[in-house]
Amino acid sequence: MADKTHRYTSQAKQTLRNGELRWGGTAGWEPELDQQEGIKLQGGQILPSEARGDHTFSEDFESGDLDDWDVEQRSSGFSWQLASEPTHSGNFAGRLHTDGKGSVRRPVPETTASGPYVAWIQQTADPYDDVKLYWKSAAEETLFRLNFNRETTQNVHVNHTNRGWRFPSNTWVRITVSNVDFGSGTYNWKIDREDGHVYDSAEATFDPLVASEVGQFCIHASHYGKGTGNFYVDDISISDLD
Repeated sequence: MADKTHRYTSQAKQTLRNGELRWGGTAGWEPELDQQEGIKLQGGQILPSEARGDHTFSEDFESGDLDDWDVEQRSSGFSWQLASEPTHSGNFAGRLHTDGKGSVRRPVPETTASGPYVAWIQQTADPYDDVKLYWKSAAEETLFRLNFNRETTQNVHVNHTNRGWRFPSNTWVRITVSNVDFGSGTYNWKIDREDGHVYDSAEATFDPLVASEVGQFCIHASHYGKGTGNFYVDDISISDLD
C-alpha cells in the first residue's frame, strides 16, 4: 500500500485501547499516516504501523446525541436514550429500555472491510427480553446475528444456532467479527470480556452474493412481560486490520 495521509477534520487525538484505534479531542488537527513509521500523533508520539490499519467507522456516543440513529418503536415502553452510567469508556453509552418492542439502527458507510467489527454490550440482571444484534448490509441482508436474552429457557444463539450458554449480566461484553472475506463468504466471530475471558468463538459462513457489504449496525428487542430490561451499547467500530 502506498504511503498516504488520512485527514480527520471533526476529531483529532488518536489513542490505542485494547488493540482498537479510537478518536477524540480537538477539531482541526490532521494526523499523518505513514506505511513505515505508523501514525504520528500530536506531540510527536508514533503508533506502530501494525496497529494502524484502516479505521473506517466508530460510534462512542461522545457526541452527546443520537441524531445518527434510526429508531422504530413498535410498542409503548420501548426507548433509546443516552446513558451516563454504565459506560464502557468515556461519558456516554446508548441505553435500550425494553418494556416493549422496537429496534435501533446506525447506518455506516458501506464497506467490505475485513474487520474487526466490534461492539460492546451490557445487560441488566434477568430481564425477560429477546435482543438481536446484527451487522447487516444497507439492503437488510445479514452478515452476523447474535440472539440473546435472560428467559430461563433461552440460551445465546449465533446465526440461529443454539450455543448452549446464557449471556452474562452486569458486565461489558465484546462482540467481534473478524477476518471477513466477502469473496469466499467466511469470517470468524468471538464473544469475550475485557479481562480476556472468552465466552464463545467460531468460524462462520455467509452468501457473498447476498451480503456483499456491511452498511448498518442494528439491535432489535422484544419484551416478554415479566422483568423490564435495560441494555447498553458502547464503542462500536469497524476497522480493516485483518
